[in-house]
Amino acid sequence: MTKDHEYSPIEKLDLHASKKLLKIPGFSEIFRSSDNKFISFLAEWCPNCDYEANNLKEYHSLFKSHLDFFLIMLFSTNEMNLIFKNKYGLEMNTIQGELDVKNERLNTQTQFFNFRTNVNDDRKWGVPLHIIKLNINEIYIIKGESLNEEVVSLVQKTL
Repeated sequence: MTKDHEYSPIEKLDLHASKKLLKIPGFSEIFRSSDNKFISFLAEWCPNCDYEANNLKEYHSLFKSHLDFFLIMLFSTNEMNLIFKNKYGLEMNTIQGELDVKNERLNTQTQFFNFRTNVNDDRKWGVPLHIIKLNINEIYIIKGESLNEEVVSLVQKTL
């Protein structure tokens, strides 16, 4: 089965939404470790995440000396997440998300869902989703697949 791409532009995240982001389990620890980060929420069964994995690998290759990369895998087991990471060669810190099953009812009870609602992301599962933190207070969100040129330009002009 193929699925249409879900490209999304980069948006600046406001302070209120940033506070909601920090409520996602494990997220505040990620944010404290350094200023420059690229954090991606993916699910191994998601066709758009398959498309996006190649972009993510390229970003990591280009910017790993300037950004800390984190992959938060949602809605699947650690075993399936590892298969996904290995398939695309995603060599980055990985965190298991709030849910390790694809369950629509449970999804709506997560902090991840709460955050997405706050930023008007009405997609059913909300993946892929990326957070880019540059310097101390510049936080950006991509609610879907990234536009390669846009990401590269943003990161290059900020670094």
